[in-house]
Amino acid sequence: MVFFLDLQPEVGLKRRVPEGAEWTRFEMEELDYHQRVADGYRVLARSDPARWRVIDASKDLESITGEIREVTERELALRGVIAP
Repeated sequence: MVFFLDLQPEVGLKRRVPEGAEWTRFEMEELDYHQRVADGYRVLARSDPARWRVIDASKDLESITGEIREVTERELALRGVIAP
């Protein structure tokens, strides 16, 4: 199971780099680059929905972690790894 935390790149870049912190080479790439990367992951997620779980990462951290936990527990229960 692969989680894709789907977020518009401009929002993700603002979240990732605290004000005044130095950017890495990856973060210094043009916005178009980040959009192409995100689009590529969206294509992968659509091509294999049984494997990929797309999470709306525009939500607050508590909602995102709660959704990941719920999906993980549901999948583990379906596979008999944990009790439902």
